[in-house]
Amino acid sequence: MNKLYASFKENEFSILKKGSYIATGNWGCGVFNGDIELKSLLQIIVASHAEKNIYYCSFGNIKIINGLSELISNLRKHNITTDILYKLIKAYNNEVIFEKVNKDSPPKITLFNYIMEKIKIVKI
Repeated sequence: MNKLYASFKENEFSILKKGSYIATGNWGCGVFNGDIELKSLLQIIVASHAEKNIYYCSFGNIKIINGLSELISNLRKHNITTDILYKLIKAYNNEVIFEKVNKDSPPKITLFNYIMEKIKIVKI
C-alpha cells in the first residue's frame, strides 16, 4: 500500500491534483499471481486517501469489472468507508484465507462476495 500511495499522492513533481483520474489495473496479478480482487480494492483504498479517482483497466476481464462495479455500488449504498473496507479485507483474510492454509483448494468464497455478504448483514 505504501508503494501505491507514493505513486498516487500529490507532490511537487506530479501534475495530478486532487480529484484527478489515475489509469490503473491488475497490479501484481500477472506473473506474480496476485489476488485480483484484493489488489483492486487496495488501489481503491489508497486512491481514496490520496483523493484521486481511478480508471480501472481490467485488460478484458469483464468478470472483475462487473464484480468491482457491483461491489463499489453496494459500498456506497451502505456508506462503507475505506477504514471499514480495510477491516472487512482483514476479516476475510483471517476467516477465509487462513482457514485454507496448508490446503490445496481455493477459498470457498471470493473477497468480493464475502464483503457483499457482510455489508448486507451488518447495518453500518
